[in-house]
Amino acid sequence: MNKRHIRKIGIMLTAIMLVAGCSNADVKKETELETAPVEAPVENASNVEETFVIDREAYTYSSDKLTIDLTLPVVKRNNQVDRDGTRVLQKPFRDEINRMMTDADYWAGREEAFEPRSLTGDFEVLYEDDLQVSILPEVNENEWMTAVTLQKSAGLSLTYENLPKTDQFWTVVNEEIEKLTLDPIDITSREMVFDHYYITQKDLVFTLPKWKVEDAGVQTVKVPLELLNMTQEDFLVSGSDVISIGSKQHVVSTPYYTFAGEIPVFESEKNPAFAKELTDLMDKQIVMNQKVIEDDAKAVHESNKSDGFVFPPDIHNVQFDVKRNDSRYISIYITYYSYTGGAHGTHYDLVYTFDLETQERVELKDLFKADADYVAVINEKIESQIQDIREAAVEAGEENWSPYDGFETIAPDQHFYLTDDSLVVFFGLYEIAPYAAGIPMFEIPFAELESVMK
Repeated sequence: MNKRHIRKIGIMLTAIMLVAGCSNADVKKETELETAPVEAPVENASNVEETFVIDREAYTYSSDKLTIDLTLPVVKRNNQVDRDGTRVLQKPFRDEINRMMTDADYWAGREEAFEPRSLTGDFEVLYEDDLQVSILPEVNENEWMTAVTLQKSAGLSLTYENLPKTDQFWTVVNEEIEKLTLDPIDITSREMVFDHYYITQKDLVFTLPKWKVEDAGVQTVKVPLELLNMTQEDFLVSGSDVISIGSKQHVVSTPYYTFAGEIPVFESEKNPAFAKELTDLMDKQIVMNQKVIEDDAKAVHESNKSDGFVFPPDIHNVQFDVKRNDSRYISIYITYYSYTGGAHGTHYDLVYTFDLETQERVELKDLFKADADYVAVINEKIESQIQDIREAAVEAGEENWSPYDGFETIAPDQHFYLTDDSLVVFFGLYEIAPYAAGIPMFEIPFAELESVMK
């Protein structure tokens, strides 16, 4: 990695950390497109059954570098756009749109014989009942895409975090996988493979990505709920009737810098002022970070140009996930990705968690009793999970090793987010593990922290 790359990465991380506490700057916005327009609420009489429909809408875009022709899902309740549901089902499409926009800018600046890119696709509804709907995006034969499932009442996706973490559960799952002549999934790969699924009245149904199975299409793995001693409702979480969350696209394209990402947009009939505060905060944090990095990219570009060098534009993407949104907490997980050349890009992950009762941002210490040594308690839970990984490696005939052997302790203000029933503590790239290990995450059920939590 040369000095230019090191300096750029340092600028990106510094910019993110600086703007994380800043919310009052006046920022000029570039291209923005809101994905789910606000519509007038419809009053439902108690005797009127709510309607839930997935419509299709066209997303088209054309430039000299890229053409996009996609069909996107739009969730409607009583003929009104549902922001949460639309955000969940459109997320894989939006992330791919933003990636393709910046990639097209980059390769147009690098290849002399550049051929314009194209992005086309649609989706298929795999399963739907009163509680959930699961769709399969089909975009440019993308091997990394898998199904996405919306919990209708919660307005949240069904992900790996909703699955039990017990040995008994995963033993049953792997036994069903082996019946399909597939290799069992080891403990370190579970989240990547099992992140999307849906639940029928009888089965837990995983849809594995194409890269995991060699045959065409997505391999379906059905695990009978009877074998798991579970019901459909055991996997679902409660939602929020306080705040809904949509997104808007923000795009910047210059010869030296290209950005495309999604910014959270909050709406609330019960507390519109707080929802607007959250929207303004997210907008300013993300756009200010983008502007800081853009200004640095411009300075580096002009310096290189004066020395006779021209490089492709720096790439910057932002995407977000809603980890929790109910009547008590909102947890928004934001990923800032940057590529300035080299073997691979880098990213910095940041979470904003808000207490809806106090309307304040929550720090890790705020979750625990004043006299509790929560750092020691969490450290013990993490060390136990790392030991489980080591033991699983030994059982598989490998060395007594885990990718997280660099762990020593969490910081008092360690990064975290909340799910419906767990605290998830995480570390940045390279903090305790090599780059290939990704973002180390340790999920700790609230039930294991009862003695120290408020």
